[in-house]
Amino acid sequence: MKSFLKVLPVFVAFYCMGFVDIVGTAVNYASKDFNLTNSTMQFLTSMIFIWFFVFSIPAGILQDRLGKKTMVIVALLITTLAMVMPFILYNYFVLMTGLALMGIGNTVIQVSLNPLLYNVSSKGNYSSNMSLSQFIKSTAAFLGPMITVFFIRKMGDWRFIFLVYGCLSVLSGVWLYFTSVEESQKKEQPASFGSCFKLFGNTYILLMVLGIFIVVGLDVGMNTGIPNVLKQYSLTHEEAIKGISLYFIALMASRFLGAILLKKLFTSYFLIVSAIITLAGLLILIFSNTVLWAGIAIVIVATGSANIFPLIFSLSIEKYPEKSNEISALMIMAISGGAVFPVLMGVFTENFSVKAGIVFLLVISLYLGFVSIWNVSKNKY
Repeated sequence: MKSFLKVLPVFVAFYCMGFVDIVGTAVNYASKDFNLTNSTMQFLTSMIFIWFFVFSIPAGILQDRLGKKTMVIVALLITTLAMVMPFILYNYFVLMTGLALMGIGNTVIQVSLNPLLYNVSSKGNYSSNMSLSQFIKSTAAFLGPMITVFFIRKMGDWRFIFLVYGCLSVLSGVWLYFTSVEESQKKEQPASFGSCFKLFGNTYILLMVLGIFIVVGLDVGMNTGIPNVLKQYSLTHEEAIKGISLYFIALMASRFLGAILLKKLFTSYFLIVSAIITLAGLLILIFSNTVLWAGIAIVIVATGSANIFPLIFSLSIEKYPEKSNEISALMIMAISGGAVFPVLMGVFTENFSVKAGIVFLLVISLYLGFVSIWNVSKNKY
């Protein structure tokens, strides 16, 4: 019970981590409010991924000095500011600043919260808790558009979602502040840029970080590519968009199931199975010739890839817990893969075909199969 009381506020913070996914809804409404061009919309969206690359390592270094819990609370305060600003004063520049702060806050919270979960998890439950935390994060993204529509209908203004998220961020920070957390003992040598980049000399860390880079790119690529795939079967734009919801629901269900299964199964073998299912789903998607098979393939890809991020993260932290700050910084920096691979996928789609874009995702995902098999020989978990 004592362990559960410590884990609970951390899980609530993971829910707040999911607030960043409101960016899609916010940008779409802002495009109508401010008459934004498509390129300007994409620029606003990219404000999130930029900060993962810029601030991940500085955040990892700082948390080595201030502590993980303190950094999470700081991140929640930044998130609160990001939410309150566009609610109080709504114009393009304030919204852009708010989104930038949202990206910075989310970078810090991802760097600090994932290893903090390790400190509050009972022995053998970290991998399971990581999958459960990703499920909780997903619920925020899933409920966000619904809450926004509710406020439009009841209050006449979609921006009330910012006020709600800001209040929840404050409550989460206060709860965590009053929760006692025993963090891993600090090393004699604090983290630095040098100690972070030095880990790239560790083959295990290098390959696992690259795995994060690719799986995030796959996830964003699927999100942006699903409508184009489904439009091939004479679906309208609105009907094709629903395919993203199908993908998202499958992600949530798989993460919840993964949290249960990982209490009984070895993490390393679960990673292999996840990679194989992902590759199988992409193959089916490439060769599908009906909307039914395409939908089945989308669900399979989501089912396989849903737990790969938490699996890679937990395996790396469990193998080198004394390097958790540096590893977390590098892993979160690798989320910038979400800004790289979708662009390359778009190049293949525009120059060849929609299916060529999926083939590109399959090719980069072969690495996930390789690293999952290679990991078994290097890890006992």
